[in-house]
Amino acid sequence: MKNKFLICVYFLLTLGISSLVIVESIFAFDESNNKLSRSNYEQMMIQAFEFVKENYVDPVSDEVIFEGALKGIFQSLGDPYSQYLTKKDLEEISKTTVGDYVGIGISIIKKMHSQDKQDKAKDFDPNSACVSIVTPFEGGPAYKAGIKSGDCITAVDGKSVYSMEVDQVVDLLKGKEGTKVKVSILRGKNLTLDFELTREKIEIQTIKYDIINSDIGYIRIVSFNPHTSVDFRKALDNLKNKNIKSLILDLRLNTGGYFQAAIKMADDILSKGIIVSTKSRNSSKPIDYKASSKQVLPSDIKIVALIDRSSASASEVFVGALKDNKRAYIIGEKSYGKGLIQHVVPFYTGGFKITSSKYYTPSGKSIHKVGIEPDLEIKSPDFSEEEALIYKEIFDKKLIEDFLKGKKSITEQEIDFFVENLVKENPKYKIDKEFLGKYVFFNYYQDNNKELPIYNLHYDKVLKTACEYLSKLGN
Repeated sequence: MKNKFLICVYFLLTLGISSLVIVESIFAFDESNNKLSRSNYEQMMIQAFEFVKENYVDPVSDEVIFEGALKGIFQSLGDPYSQYLTKKDLEEISKTTVGDYVGIGISIIKKMHSQDKQDKAKDFDPNSACVSIVTPFEGGPAYKAGIKSGDCITAVDGKSVYSMEVDQVVDLLKGKEGTKVKVSILRGKNLTLDFELTREKIEIQTIKYDIINSDIGYIRIVSFNPHTSVDFRKALDNLKNKNIKSLILDLRLNTGGYFQAAIKMADDILSKGIIVSTKSRNSSKPIDYKASSKQVLPSDIKIVALIDRSSASASEVFVGALKDNKRAYIIGEKSYGKGLIQHVVPFYTGGFKITSSKYYTPSGKSIHKVGIEPDLEIKSPDFSEEEALIYKEIFDKKLIEDFLKGKKSITEQEIDFFVENLVKENPKYKIDKEFLGKYVFFNYYQDNNKELPIYNLHYDKVLKTACEYLSKLGN
């Protein structure tokens, strides 16, 4: 039996004359579950489209309404990883995945805060959105300036970003090479920082490697793109030729990227076993990705993998495969916990990025919203409100800037001496000396336009611990 619904729309005209328009529509109810059919919803969408076109106070194009509707569909999922992409968005994804661009070298998301802790679409409040920095690309202006993963952008060149979409913020951050941009940052609850950065051409070098203490290979994996697995294989070959006895794989601040690259790289290390399993909504059983027995790295070379709270997605695929196959010892913090896979699908006016499946580590565990636990936990410092205010005072007084002014060379000992004196002269400065020393170190390299060292044991407790662990195994 069909029920009738009246959709009443009232218009108050500006001249004070009231006019009432009544539109009657008849929709079929599925009385068994009291829901409209799919065709009803399709018809309603068309009517809403036509209504806005004909009645909005100013002319509006079909494309604007259409794209707005598509954005709304994906926002309703409450999934920050699924979204409608414009043609411009697709171009930017291609650039950041494969090539280069001019900017400050960061990846960002708009983090939605729910009213309660349940992860439901209805709980999200768009007005409380935070433009959060996922990771600063190593060697880029933001990274060298000391901008950190987890920092929130509050303004760009004095313009508040809270009501902006991610692509609008990206547009403000990009510009011509050599031009400056002012970025306002909120770190933690109270620490506000302003950075004036010079835009640079960002070439994303995803693999960096070196040798530590003559026999420990070190590979930093910055992110995963289609070229990363090839560069990783080259790094392994070069380190093997230098007779390394052990290997450190550093995936801190690596938020993931190209899923297939992580699988290929795990295959270079594992001699057998499952690398990862994926399962989509419509699959009857998981799809297993297995090692092909074409490993590049000999099984007798011990491995330590470094992770932190920003290590996510493809990073967790890679580390999860090594951990569950007992091929690596994991040091650092519990990883982010993003066990979802997105696909980018071209569409008429742009494309869709949609979460299509979940992945599982070889032991069968989903780490989504759980993360990978390290074998040895070393946490990054979390600042108290008191510490945050101290750092703010140090930055506001330009104490670091004055210390570095005019210096053409510097040693860690000089930096340590500066930090020690700073604390001694200001007894209230109860701060993390290692963090401040590392910040000074990176600022020196930025100020002098020098290439950052691939690693620094002096200010890196996690890396230092990994070296000590491997040295003991060697004895």
